[in-house]
Amino acid sequence: MRKMKLSDAHLWRNALLFTLLACAPAESSPPPYVFLGSSAVVTPNMQNADIPALLQQEIQKQLAILQPAEPSAPVDRLNKLPLFGQAAEPSRIDALSPQNRLMAAQILMGAELRILLKRRLRMRVATEQETSLAVEPLHIPSNRILSRPEITAICEKLHVSSIIQPVILKVSIINGVDRIATLFSNIIIYNNSNSRMAVITSFNIAGWSQISHVLFRKEYELSQMGALRGAAVKAASAAIHTMLTGQQSPFCNLSTELAILPVYSPSHADALLFTRTGSSVIKGVTDLEENASSFFHPNLLPLTGSQLLRENETEKILNHFHISADRLWIGEEDLNTGLLNKMAHSIHAGYLLAVHITEIEMQIGPSTKTDGSSAEACGVLTRIRDWKVLWRSRSRVNIQNNELLNNERSRKRLAYQAVRFVLANITDKLSLYFNSFCQ
Repeated sequence: MRKMKLSDAHLWRNALLFTLLACAPAESSPPPYVFLGSSAVVTPNMQNADIPALLQQEIQKQLAILQPAEPSAPVDRLNKLPLFGQAAEPSRIDALSPQNRLMAAQILMGAELRILLKRRLRMRVATEQETSLAVEPLHIPSNRILSRPEITAICEKLHVSSIIQPVILKVSIINGVDRIATLFSNIIIYNNSNSRMAVITSFNIAGWSQISHVLFRKEYELSQMGALRGAAVKAASAAIHTMLTGQQSPFCNLSTELAILPVYSPSHADALLFTRTGSSVIKGVTDLEENASSFFHPNLLPLTGSQLLRENETEKILNHFHISADRLWIGEEDLNTGLLNKMAHSIHAGYLLAVHITEIEMQIGPSTKTDGSSAEACGVLTRIRDWKVLWRSRSRVNIQNNELLNNERSRKRLAYQAVRFVLANITDKLSLYFNSFCQ
């Protein structure tokens, strides 16, 4: 057997690396030697890009938050992220043009990628200054895919084996009840170890941030640039998650659309009547609203606007095909896909979110000293193309009132509270699923 050359070993290690990246489950932890390597993250240079001086100062301010002067103080860095914002962030610029948003997002995301590559993948990463010096003579426009000669020149100059290029596809900032920043990007990884393999892999990721108003004030907790920083941090985390696990969020593409079915609920609730001699089942409350969509408020970021087909629109489609609420589900956890196939071409969406209340119960009686209610719900997220279930969850809540309720109106209010809380639990579990791709 011939002796393996260094170049052969290098190619073999790269092949092993990306095989593991593609096959490793989310909970697995690849061995440390897999990530031994070097890379450079190519992003626009602020000094060479056509960025106003005031905007450059704002970008530098955000970079200083991502990369604090004191590396031993990570808490300060976290406290300045949107999740922990406590007061309005001073900013001399709070309106960004689309072009400036794109440029700022690419710079901020590149900076966060360098941090995470070093911290989580233990890679040697060229600094932003070193990369700028290598890229500047090539005069590469922003968001343009690199050519093979450019890849070779940059790798040789920086003594790295790979290049990571985030290409920002879209950035949007919506100022409403909350300030919402969303970022969609394509991550391209180039390899210089084999002339026949210029591009190792390419995948899409998305990031977002949601910023509230300062309490009792009209200002938001963070400026537009601060919101953009939060979206860039989440997008970079999504990129690292994909590199580690091979998993991608189904909602990281600009063309993704999600349809949401109305939340249907039972029109009545049975009651368990407690007495001194025992208990019995009686009619609890009647004439409950069958459509509980007004209690369901999921956070579906990064999807916004036209990417979402809301409950009132899907309800019209259901009525057009004469599909009733009781026929949508088979049992409590499975959608009637055979029936939904009839309306699939009218939905014009790639994914479907369906939630329904499976049960509402009341507890009534003097022996309990209080009246109570409980509700159970089930939610399913599925891909319409093949009806593959991506996420399914159940939840149940129990609510106790402090006193006996002696009329149906007050008991109906208690039943609605149980519905509201169980749907809030389903919403939280759905948010955990969305955020699991950015861990």
